Amino acid sequence: MSARSLSAVALCALFTLASAHALQEPEPVPEIEIPVRTEGQDPPPKPPDSPPDPVPIPDPAPTPVPDPAPTPAPDPAPTPAPTPAPTPAPIPTPVVTPAVTPAVTPAVTPAVTPAVTPPPAVVKPPPAPVPAIDYSARVEEAAFEAEIARLVAAHPARARRASLGKSRGGRDIALLALTEFATGSPDAKPGLLLVTGLDPAADGRPAGPGAALFAARALLERADQDPATAAWLANTSVYVLPAPDPDPTFAPDAVPPRACRLDRNFPSGWKPWSSETCAQGPYPLSEPETRAVARFLSARTNIGGVMLLSRGKDLNPQGASGNDDEFERILYGHLAAEEAASDADAKTATEALMVRSRAFVRESGSLAAFCSSRLCAFVWPVNPFDAQVVDTTRGRAPSGYMRLEPGLARLAAELPRVVCSVQKTERLRERLWKVDMEVSNSGLLPTLPTGERALSPGSVWFEAAGGRVSQVGIARGGNAEGNATQRPPNAWLLGHLDGRERIKIFVIVEAAEGTNLEIAIKTLRAGEARCATVLH
Repeated sequence: MSARSLSAVALCALFTLASAHALQEPEPVPEIEIPVRTEGQDPPPKPPDSPPDPVPIPDPAPTPVPDPAPTPAPDPAPTPAPTPAPTPAPIPTPVVTPAVTPAVTPAVTPAVTPAVTPPPAVVKPPPAPVPAIDYSARVEEAAFEAEIARLVAAHPARARRASLGKSRGGRDIALLALTEFATGSPDAKPGLLLVTGLDPAADGRPAGPGAALFAARALLERADQDPATAAWLANTSVYVLPAPDPDPTFAPDAVPPRACRLDRNFPSGWKPWSSETCAQGPYPLSEPETRAVARFLSARTNIGGVMLLSRGKDLNPQGASGNDDEFERILYGHLAAEEAASDADAKTATEALMVRSRAFVRESGSLAAFCSSRLCAFVWPVNPFDAQVVDTTRGRAPSGYMRLEPGLARLAAELPRVVCSVQKTERLRERLWKVDMEVSNSGLLPTLPTGERALSPGSVWFEAAGGRVSQVGIARGGNAEGNATQRPPNAWLLGHLDGRERIKIFVIVEAAEGTNLEIAIKTLRAGEARCATVLH
């Protein structure tokens, strides 16, 4: 074969090989030119920062477009031909995996750990314990104020502090009001007064306020633990006046001598002369302390009982007698059992308490006389100071302090307290109804003492809302007594209630059928009772 023939054959073979390769493999140029950007376009992102297309991350197998291994090579000689070698070079798979893993792991772990485990410096040490007062010694002014503040802070729902005014020396006349404030105003509930007497003690100063503070603390702490105590305190007010004369109580040496004794300066049996020079003062309530106390007590008719803490060294009970109410005599017996020794005769203890109480009440110009005559309150004088000092759960104190809180509970249980209930509703005719009710005094003390009833036509009255009341009848002991006296615009006087007494009242009211009749029984000192009925 000639050289020209060989050249023609070679050219044919090369043409055939190029044609076969062009038919089996697509042209790789477009795959390489995809990343090329036009003018003004952002550069293509690198594989680790590629758009979040999930397909290449979980399945890297389809990533290479053609595999160069199956490229047909019928003749080994043409291998050096210009076959596009860069075509199988997309290698995203090994680059993506290590780039994603470190980006997630370190970002989460350090952010969570410090929030869960706070540093030890955040934990605060527990507060230091409050030092106890030595009730066996005279309480200083700073400790007195600190203890009142502590009681109010520890029992915010049942204790509040107020000031009745200023003493002659500029000191606050502090008052503690104890009750469950969520159940209403303390002035609208039957009330007790716990007060330290103004008569001078053996050392020439008023009895110390430690006894009153001890009793208030014991009552508040008992209410936190005993549901029965919490129940009666919710419906009773206890006013604690621990230092009505603060100047000689806290600073006897810094106070100049006063021209009169405060326990002779009240307008009850006040005398313009005395065996002591100007002991009674130039006129009743001449001193700022007595004016402040009298103003506070006169504005509160709800106070029915007084526990007076006093030694009473200067009293002379001999020859004292009186016409005590029957129920008050019974209460004297109950209270005598609280303060008598276990081996004392009950009758003897009762008589001794009655004689002592009368002596306090009849002392001219005394606080006890003012509480009895002005408030018509039952006065119970108690001397807890002259007792042996013992260790208690609240610190060292005279043993007599331990019976003050139980005594308050006993006296509170016998305060006058009104209760009402609807017994029956009857239609008389169209829009006219008769409502039968029962009203009672659950306490042993009367709503007003017998000796004071001539001064007041009624200490209990009736009010209704929802209809027009035309008449109110009263029956006592099963016998009709008569009609109540109307006091415009919508009140009807029911008179007075003795201890444990029950009366029936019959209300004639004009109203439409289905009316909700709301009834309120109100009193001067026995609180308020409400009930309602639907007329049908």
